[in-house]
Amino acid sequence: MPDEIQIANVHEESLQELCERASALVNGARSYIGQMSNYATVLTSFELGRYIVEEEQNGQDRAAYGAHVLDVLSTYLTNRFGRGFSRTNVASMRKFYLAFRDRESEIVQSPIAQLGPNGSSQIVQSAIAQSVTDYDSRPFKLSWTHYQTLMRIENREERDFYYAREYKLYLPDKKLLQQKLTEWLEEV
Repeated sequence: MPDEIQIANVHEESLQELCERASALVNGARSYIGQMSNYATVLTSFELGRYIVEEEQNGQDRAAYGAHVLDVLSTYLTNRFGRGFSRTNVASMRKFYLAFRDRESEIVQSPIAQLGPNGSSQIVQSAIAQSVTDYDSRPFKLSWTHYQTLMRIENREERDFYYAREYKLYLPDKKLLQQKLTEWLEEV
């Protein structure tokens, strides 16, 4: 009888270890999916902002045409994809691009965009596909909420300073982020 109890305990410990390893695996996968989803959201917002700015620059009366571009794109994307594309959000995407366009050179173009006139250029993976394995070289490491807060800072050097601080702390909680940003601004 004591041997049976000992065998049962060994099996229970083994099962416990299995459960803990499985839990760590699932938590790691969920965290990775969250990071990749966030990165795709931020990169998409940046690219949409770039599209808006490029379209506005082709318009005649920039102010009136720019407002029209935001209205049309917001309506179209909302009808096509649902929530997340209000006029305010679309305007934020434009502002995001304008605030962080200096990082554009860090973003790899899609394969079609890389083809030369003769189709002779080498094709590489899109920025999102490349980012899967190279987190540290991503041009955007924070959440969309972080960037919405940062782009309110007009001075680029000041914005970069707070970006570096936020990246080191990475505050996922929006209220905590606002509180820290207010504290940092009071320090300056």
